[in-house]
Amino acid sequence: MKGLLIKDYYILRQSIKSMLFILVVWSLVFLGGRKTGMFLIPMFIMVAGINVLNLFSYDRQTKWETYVLTLPVPRWKMVLEKYFYAVCISTFFGLIAVAVVAAAAAVKGMAMGPEFLLELLMNWLTGIVISFFYNSFSIPLTYWLGVEKARLIPSVLIAAAVFLFVAFASAYGSGFTVSEGTAAIAIAAGALRTVIMMVLSYFISVRIYKKKEF
Repeated sequence: MKGLLIKDYYILRQSIKSMLFILVVWSLVFLGGRKTGMFLIPMFIMVAGINVLNLFSYDRQTKWETYVLTLPVPRWKMVLEKYFYAVCISTFFGLIAVAVVAAAAAVKGMAMGPEFLLELLMNWLTGIVISFFYNSFSIPLTYWLGVEKARLIPSVLIAAAVFLFVAFASAYGSGFTVSEGTAAIAIAAGALRTVIMMVLSYFISVRIYKKKEF
């Protein structure tokens, strides 16, 4: 599986460098304002997670799937590598984003007490939840229906969830308040659910891929 991971890294390394550069630029922009740029954390985790589907597009274009089946690598391991890559890239960009935002806040002289650290953690977990949720749907759908349809369906689900949340919050107006503790518990529970979803998604993908013919 190490060879598969290295192959995927070389495919997306330019994209990874571009995202890191953009992250640094955005952090420099926020150095001049009062805001901490916390939204950068979930945003970059989400972008990194979605970027995994580009691997499937490249594999399809180069007919890699046909070639790799001639190697002594079981199909379950090929599928596992994609999930492992998705988890690694999301976690990596999440940690980098947290470090950059924290560094920007430190340079600006902002207080970095327990509330700030909790906000960092909540934003990181939010990004992980979105990324894992997206990939738990998109990866098995890619094996089943192809990349284009796999991009569309999870995106619609996430957009619908965001729309419902905004509509609910707007309907209740200022009466809709959630304590930090409640929000933290909800996000942590969401992270646990999406981890379970990723595990189930992996087994579904393996089942689909084993039956697939090229």
